[in-house]
Amino acid sequence: MSSPQDRLFRKEALERLSSPERLDLLMQVVSPKGWVALACLGGGIVLLVLWSILGRLPVTVNAKGVIVRPHEVVSLQSTGGGRIRELRVKPGDTVKAGDVLAVVEQPELVEQLNQQRARLAELERQQAAIANLQASFADQTLRTIAQQRENVLQLIREAQSLDPVLSQRLAENRRLNQLHAVPVDAALAAEQAFLQNRNRIAELEAQLKELEGKKTSVAQQRLEAEVQRDHQLREMRASGAVLEVQLAQQGRVISQRAGRILEVAVAVGDVIGPGMRIASLARSEAEASLMGVTYFPVSDGKKVRPGMRLQLTPDTVKRERFGGIMGRVVSVSSFPVTEQGLVNTLGNAELARAFAGAGPLIEVVSELERDPANQSGFKWSSSHGPALAVTTGTTGAARVTVEEVPPIVLAFAILRSSSGLY
Repeated sequence: MSSPQDRLFRKEALERLSSPERLDLLMQVVSPKGWVALACLGGGIVLLVLWSILGRLPVTVNAKGVIVRPHEVVSLQSTGGGRIRELRVKPGDTVKAGDVLAVVEQPELVEQLNQQRARLAELERQQAAIANLQASFADQTLRTIAQQRENVLQLIREAQSLDPVLSQRLAENRRLNQLHAVPVDAALAAEQAFLQNRNRIAELEAQLKELEGKKTSVAQQRLEAEVQRDHQLREMRASGAVLEVQLAQQGRVISQRAGRILEVAVAVGDVIGPGMRIASLARSEAEASLMGVTYFPVSDGKKVRPGMRLQLTPDTVKRERFGGIMGRVVSVSSFPVTEQGLVNTLGNAELARAFAGAGPLIEVVSELERDPANQSGFKWSSSHGPALAVTTGTTGAARVTVEEVPPIVLAFAILRSSSGLY
């Protein structure tokens, strides 16, 4: 039976009072909300690890560049040497491909060509005379053969006309000999006459074939002589044609491109050599399209390959707002470019010196993507581009993605770099 005190207080309250430290109960260390946060943190770490291994971050190289028409200014050079006899252009003139810029004296070639023409004329005269003689001789020979053939045919006809007579005489003598009406000698004589006539016909027919062979031989010899003469004339004419081509090439300076003459570097009377610069020409707008030409340090430029994507942001716009003009690398120079190479490509000595001051550079030429819907005419990475035209000579900053690597690789690279361990 329970005491009154036990009935007055609950059992749990009495137990709590008997053990105020509550050592008999498990202590709650983390609340349910804490478990949720811990699970989220763990999941985030797992995702971060997976992203660092499976994800990809672009590795880019940067450089300065310019939007130009590569080799817009070209040098027009002579292909031969000699004295300038005539200049047909002056600064400011517009020329087309194939126009003659200057006429250069070529006295040696002219003398060789004149001698060749004289030899050709003499050879043609000699060949004509020889052809006439050979034709006369061949005609005479053919007439002789024809006459001989006619004589042989006449002899054949005569022998053939005797054949039946001799054949009949032979048969008659044989019949009479069998009857002992004529002596054996008479029969043998008739047979001999018959056989001799037959042999005569065979010999004459052989002579006839021989005459036909001579006739064919004369015609063949005549044809071979004509072919030989024609071959000699063709060789002589070909030699003259080569000299004429050389004179046309070396005696004239031809513009290989269309454009406007900027400078004439020679004057009438000057003596020039092969490969000497005659004039400078700015190519016409229709002949070349705008390209992106960028110059990377050698360490970065050697990572760039044709076909890689490129962004070129002109200095006149903000990358944060418009991004850059999209392009694709079309060529990468194998060796660092020289300052003269920069001048040849850019057509501007000051701009070339500005680039050359950065040290050895690798030239990267990229084709810029077109978008007629944009006012600039080019495709931009972040927007429709600025409301301005992009013209030749516009400088800018270029960025090329050379590879994509997992983030963990970049993290290790940063750690090695910062710690000095390689």
